[in-house]
Amino acid sequence: MTDIYSKYGGTPPPSLNEINVDIICPCTDKHIGKYSEQETFLVRETSEQYALVTLLYILSIPARTTQWVYNILEKKNEVERLLYEDPEAAQGFMLHPDLKWDQKQTSEL
Repeated sequence: MTDIYSKYGGTPPPSLNEINVDIICPCTDKHIGKYSEQETFLVRETSEQYALVTLLYILSIPARTTQWVYNILEKKNEVERLLYEDPEAAQGFMLHPDLKWDQKQTSEL
């Protein structure tokens, strides 16, 4: 965890099942927006759309906000959570579980 994120687990009576709580302190408006209910969309993106829209957006983001991605890609962080890697240069990828998944409860996957 980091300095502002904490994770707590609890096991209440079986009738209440398991409760997990994430506490963020201090919490900013950005955190509230991130964890608030949001409408979701599925987008099928062509390579041309990626180059003209998505990549330009990624490149416009300050490096400090995307450094965590590069740390994972360079295997500086989250190596123990890497589920699969195809190292092929052009089409390869890494598969990591969501950080919120405990890697135990498949219903939460």
